Amino acid sequence: MIQNSNPYQLQFEFIHEKIILVSATLLACAAAQAQTYVELAYTATTVEIDRRGFNIETKPSALRGIVGYEFNPNLAVEGMVAFGVGTSSITANGQSVANANFKINNALGLYLKPKIKLNNEIEIFGRVGFASTKSTVSDTADTSTGSWSSFSYGAGVSYAITPKISLNADYMQYLNKDKETVNGFNFGVGYKF
Repeated sequence: MIQNSNPYQLQFEFIHEKIILVSATLLACAAAQAQTYVELAYTATTVEIDRRGFNIETKPSALRGIVGYEFNPNLAVEGMVAFGVGTSSITANGQSVANANFKINNALGLYLKPKIKLNNEIEIFGRVGFASTKSTVSDTADTSTGSWSSFSYGAGVSYAITPKISLNADYMQYLNKDKETVNGFNFGVGYKF
């Protein structure tokens, strides 16, 4: 076995490792300086589907997480993930469907978030982007899973309790496609790094 004992090669590898370490540290500092933030929210959704003369409605709940990056004080980009918490009953044309349940498996989204600070504590914002939702409908005889993607948008308000912690409320249209809509009111907390 031949070992590389070239001192210049060993120096290069040592310097290369240090450059990677310093670069990673600088990137972490830059991310912190650029106001990376996270949010966790409870989501109360309404799902409506119009099919074959039936108006189907259900109101499942979800937990939503957001990771955001502020480009400047008035614009951020966000990634969103949500998971259903339990199942909800289904109605068709206002009548309860026996033994039928609906669950949001997950939802993913990518958004631009324009925003304006009204004062040191209150900020209003919009969201515009794209979301994908996966859900399951089940009854005693069958289970069916479906996925949908569409343009997504919303608006909300944030109240800063401290410079790093905020309370947030927003309304989102997660899906509006082929006579299917998923809307949600979200209430949560945010943290700026």
